[in-house]
Amino acid sequence: MKTKTQKLNPLLAAALMLTTFGAAQIVEPRTAQALDGCGRLNQKACKAIHPGPRCVKGLKVKKKVCVAKKAKAQNIDKIMRKRARAILKQTSAQRKLLKNIRKCVAKSSRRKAFKKALNAKNPNAAYNAVSKCLSSRQVGTLRAVPRGAGRTKAKTFNTMTIGIGAGGVGGFGVSGSAGIVINFNRAGSAVRFYTSGAAAKGIGLALGADVQVGLSTSRMPSGPKTELGSSIVFAGKFLLGGSASIDFNRYGGKIINPVNIEFEGFGIAGGAGVGVELGTRHNTKTKIW
Repeated sequence: MKTKTQKLNPLLAAALMLTTFGAAQIVEPRTAQALDGCGRLNQKACKAIHPGPRCVKGLKVKKKVCVAKKAKAQNIDKIMRKRARAILKQTSAQRKLLKNIRKCVAKSSRRKAFKKALNAKNPNAAYNAVSKCLSSRQVGTLRAVPRGAGRTKAKTFNTMTIGIGAGGVGGFGVSGSAGIVINFNRAGSAVRFYTSGAAAKGIGLALGADVQVGLSTSRMPSGPKTELGSSIVFAGKFLLGGSASIDFNRYGGKIINPVNIEFEGFGIAGGAGVGVELGTRHNTKTKIW
């Protein structure tokens, strides 16, 4: 007995496939980012019935969820140095003003009184010693974060630091400083004491101690607080004397994914030290008392 073989209608074939595989998603190469509800950062990984991307580019699957790939330290340093060089150009006017403030604080009698107040851990006395170096007009100029100064959520610098630091770097190194944090949001009337330490790694050979002045987008905390950060430091002939640090965020003691690294502030120091740093990375730990 002969049986007729019927050709399967294409539409019927498609319906049978959907019935067989249910809600399975066919992910063609480079299409994961176009899907809704899967494939993006912290979303579930897209399902696939054949080899292909389950997450958008730059992410990986971990426990069926798309997470960021761990960035290599050298890549992070490279990204930070590139951004830091661009920020140096954008903040040139403010750095010039900070240099004038630093020179004012560094004058012998004023620096002596400032250091004496710091040794006594008296932030108000320290502020009084250097208050003539910072006018309300200067504060107004310093506060605005320049456009194009790197990835940041802030539009203003909220605090300023004035301190005295010492340290050295020769491939690896350590440094430390102590000083005061001035709160711009209260017209400079709120002042706190801070201490800071840093471990440095990178290309450089420098040693010295000097007055340091900086700006930060961070707000003054209501109580004691420890802050972690990473800075790229340029010094010596690179800046025709003196040094500048460009400050970035850190999270939980570790630098987060490079795409999320945010610019948080910058600082300058004078030429008391000798040597040069060509974009050395300093991992910092600052305590505001």
